[in-house]
Amino acid sequence: MRKPAIKKIINISEKIDALVEKLNEIIEAEQDTFDERSESWQESEAGEEFSERIYAAEELRDALENAAYDIQSTLEHWR
Repeated sequence: MRKPAIKKIINISEKIDALVEKLNEIIEAEQDTFDERSESWQESEAGEEFSERIYAAEELRDALENAAYDIQSTLEHWR
C-alpha cells in the first residue's frame, strides 16, 4: 500500500480514538446521572430505557475500539 493511503488510514484510526474518548465521557456522565436518580426511578420503565441507551453507547464504543485495534494490527503488518 502506498504511503499516502497509509497516512489516511492512520488519520482515520486517530479519529476513531477521539470518538472513543468522547463516547467514554458521555457514558460516564450518563452513568453518573443514572446513579444519582432514585432506586425507584432506576427500576421504572424510564430508568430501564435510560440504562438501555447507556448500554447501546457502550456497545458502540466497544465496536469502535475493536475497529481501532484491527486498524492498528493491520498497520503493523504494513510497516
